[in-house]
Amino acid sequence: MASGFVFTIDNSNLTNALTGGQGFLVKAVTDITRRVEAAAKLKAPVDTGNLRRSINQTPPVVNGLIVTGGVEARANYAAAVELGTRPRVIEPRNARALRFRAGGTTVFATRVRHPGSRGRPFLKPALDEVAAAL
Repeated sequence: MASGFVFTIDNSNLTNALTGGQGFLVKAVTDITRRVEAAAKLKAPVDTGNLRRSINQTPPVVNGLIVTGGVEARANYAAAVELGTRPRVIEPRNARALRFRAGGTTVFATRVRHPGSRGRPFLKPALDEVAAAL
């Protein structure tokens, strides 16, 4: 007579253990996004500190056995810092001239050709750093 084991998997209990409020996958995603958030805050360039303060992890989203999470920078200029900007022409909206300081002198201009700016990535390097450590 052959001997063996018979077992039954209760899908609802398995799903809850993996993805429930304190499930394994939810904890793992939360831990990873917390690490990415911390690394991104260290890597973000600082002038006023607004960009760094705007970096936060998003709550995990559970869809069946798929759990996703993220880290976002909500400052309105975060994408320009991360990715850089193209060269462009800047013209005044509500005035006849632009006013700015250049070399200690106040300059007035009706339009300015901005050369663009190189990106200073902080989110992607943070993600890469955390992913390499996993």
